[in-house]
Amino acid sequence: AGYIYTNNVQAERIQLTKKVQDLYKPDNVGVVEGARVKRTGAIVDVPVREELLGRVVDAPGNAIDGKGPFGSKTHRRVGLKAPGIIPRISVQEPMQTGIKAVNSLVPIGHGQRELIIGNEQTGKISIAIDTIINQKHFNDGCEEKKKLYCIYVAIDAMNYTIVVSAMASDAAPLQDHGKHALTIYDNLSKQVVAYHQMFLLLCQPPGCEAYPDIVVYLYSELLERAAQMNNDFGGGSLTALPAGDVSAYIPVNVISITNGQIFLETELFYKGIHPAINVGLSVSRVGSAAQTRAMKRVAGTRKLDLAQYHEVTAFAQFISDLDALLMQRQYTPVAIEEQVAVIHAGVRGYLDKLEPSKITKFENAFLSHVSWYQALLGTIRADGKISEESDAKLKEIVTNFLSEFEA
Repeated sequence: AGYIYTNNVQAERIQLTKKVQDLYKPDNVGVVEGARVKRTGAIVDVPVREELLGRVVDAPGNAIDGKGPFGSKTHRRVGLKAPGIIPRISVQEPMQTGIKAVNSLVPIGHGQRELIIGNEQTGKISIAIDTIINQKHFNDGCEEKKKLYCIYVAIDAMNYTIVVSAMASDAAPLQDHGKHALTIYDNLSKQVVAYHQMFLLLCQPPGCEAYPDIVVYLYSELLERAAQMNNDFGGGSLTALPAGDVSAYIPVNVISITNGQIFLETELFYKGIHPAINVGLSVSRVGSAAQTRAMKRVAGTRKLDLAQYHEVTAFAQFISDLDALLMQRQYTPVAIEEQVAVIHAGVRGYLDKLEPSKITKFENAFLSHVSWYQALLGTIRADGKISEESDAKLKEIVTNFLSEFEA
């Protein structure tokens, strides 16, 4: 609650009863409103360095894998300030994910922040896990600069997940010692829920969509730690891959903080296209700077080619619908105002989801339905044009009719 009252400090340890404890420890989950709390002046710290590699830890940094305590005596405060502008350099070294679609279309570099966003069950975390698996090839070698140490932050997932990794705070020391680290956050929304509950207990007014108004700052503070440092500051890097559902409040706001996003589409996933990356909506603002020369040469125009292919595919579907819509039996002329109404429905995309075989059936039923709107048809016939009012009315008629036609 360091953001609420004057002179408070973020991540400060507090004293409950006669023992120094922290609110995030399991024994204190039941803390209630009105509990007496004292300040200690101490900042929460966690164990760091290489001794945590291959271990599973909880938020305070305690081992929970049954392999005993850590040998490391090195601790570091949480919530440290992100590197400034001077220590950073532009992202220019590619991070090899092992995924063809990512490396060629949406390249990620060391020090980048790339959001993985999509609906539930579209393979968001699969991309992150595949990236971790791919590092074995580099980490088994002797060249330290090519090694990438991975930290998987399993937020609210330990009940159904087996994780062999360290914690999110341990990535920064690796970065500061000239090493490369990757942090994966599989659910950013859970921390916001905790802050939301805490702010309600403190009787603080909620912000947008009932979330505390500070949550965007929290994630900016967290993700801004991802950076590629220059040689004067060790030359290390920290890369962040946050993941979240496209409909959630937090991932949508995180888009403005990250250097791009990988957008996974449900429709592509169910078509068997894995990873289900929507090429048009996915972007890496680092671009080809995060690709090797060989990859630049072979994949330079691939994203444009795919985008054009999907555009042509969508146009082909449109042409199929339009062809079916223009079919007409001999000796059955159609009045100009009815032609306008039918073609309006086709070219405005209202029929895109209809099978071409159903277009004729739709046309016959729609013409019968629209005949009840003689005032509108008369206006189109008399004026010879579609006014804004007529266009809005046609849209309403087509939309309402389609909902009944498809039911």
